[in-house]
Order: sequence, then C-alpha cells, then structure tokens
Amino acid sequence: MADSMTMTDFVPQILDPA
Repeated sequence: MADSMTMTDFVPQILDPA
C-alpha cells in the first residue's frame, strides 16, 4: 500500500498478504 494506492495493488495484498 505504501508503493501504490491503486485497487489492483491493494486488493491482492489483503487477499494474499504473502
């Protein structure tokens, strides 16, 4: 989230934090 505030980056990070 610190890198890009785009949903494309945000959603996969919360679904797959690894």
